[in-house]
Amino acid sequence: MSHLQKQGIKHQSLRSSTILISQEGVIKVYDPLATGCQTNYDALIAKRNTPHLYLSPELADALQLETGVPHANPFKSDIWTMAMILLEAGLNKYQDECYRDDSARLHWETVQYNVHLFRQNYSEELAALLEFMLSR
Repeated sequence: MSHLQKQGIKHQSLRSSTILISQEGVIKVYDPLATGCQTNYDALIAKRNTPHLYLSPELADALQLETGVPHANPFKSDIWTMAMILLEAGLNKYQDECYRDDSARLHWETVQYNVHLFRQNYSEELAALLEFMLSR
């Protein structure tokens, strides 16, 4: 992600299925330009009940208001999505419950509860990093 951001590339299509871990433990993220993935925001506009796509609070709000082009920092949104994927992997369950209905509205209390569960199983440093990534 850091490499993409240094190149000025906004991913906006992060999903657990776009992240690979090699046998050597090297983490790789699919290049959105190479794969032609639709952004998570656009995918949710097209199919309102697409599961396992995580939007930042700003993108979720824009989706609710149906403003068309969201006014959110795409790099910050990528960090939020990466945090939700980390939460998904750490708890071994999709985080769809963190969004109300199929409207993509964030249920912040559920996110906080899941971070609490995460903290019980992982180091304080990793939990603090996760919270930082989810900070608004």
